[in-house]
Amino acid sequence: LRHARHYTSERLALVGDAAHAIHPIAGQGFNLGIRDAAVLAELIVDRLRLGLDPGSPDVLAHYQRWRRFDATAMIAVTDGQMSMEEFAAKHVELSGSDLGQAQAMAGLISRAVTAMLT
Repeated sequence: LRHARHYTSERLALVGDAAHAIHPIAGQGFNLGIRDAAVLAELIVDRLRLGLDPGSPDVLAHYQRWRRFDATAMIAVTDGQMSMEEFAAKHVELSGSDLGQAQAMAGLISRAVTAMLT
């Protein structure tokens, strides 16, 4: 787990794993990176259409606010899922049909969270 304190600097924006690296649950790190690129592209295009500087501090600050919130939420969800799964693996003994039911439930929860966040 890595999360940059700042996503931007003077005329620079971090995207994808350069800004955040999370546990690879259901490809959510990849999805975050795609959303980073899409948001940055949208902000740049909007500024260029207006004839303004796409690398200005206000554009970069907007990008950081927008993306840091999304990434922080995803980190909280994925880190929480891994913590629960690791705890269960270490402290809960399941076998047979109980194990199958627990695995199925974990899969359903993971897919539901992924659907809500994408």
